[in-house]
Amino acid sequence: MQDVEQEETGFDPETRVLCADEACIGVVGEDGRCRLCGRPGAGDG
Repeated sequence: MQDVEQEETGFDPETRVLCADEACIGVVGEDGRCRLCGRPGAGDG
């Protein structure tokens, strides 16, 4: 069932990158910034 959901959404939880801010629960998007707080991803600042 998870494989079907992954194909439909394109989201793979195994490859997500968590926000560099340990107080934030967001994930880094394709633009290299956290989708929740906007902070640059790990290694970008």
